[in-house]
Amino acid sequence: MDLSTTHRVLSSTGVLSPFARDVLFISIFEALRHRQAPASEASALSETIVTKLFAKRSAEITTTEIKEVAIAVLENFDPIAAKVYEATKR
Repeated sequence: MDLSTTHRVLSSTGVLSPFARDVLFISIFEALRHRQAPASEASALSETIVTKLFAKRSAEITTTEIKEVAIAVLENFDPIAAKVYEATKR
């Protein structure tokens, strides 16, 4: 399923844009750079985050929702990565 055509992200400035899983993956990957297998872990964690985000069955999600879900998932996996992610998403 192409999430960019089915889901939209509402930014804090009110701008709607297509959901981009690749953008999420890259931000998770960057937070996991200190680990031995950041690419495979980022892929799995990104899938978990996407699943949680779209469990609400809403076609529109906010950047705040994305950050909150990503931080919660990362905190369970690697608290250091959660802090790195949070610091880059302020």
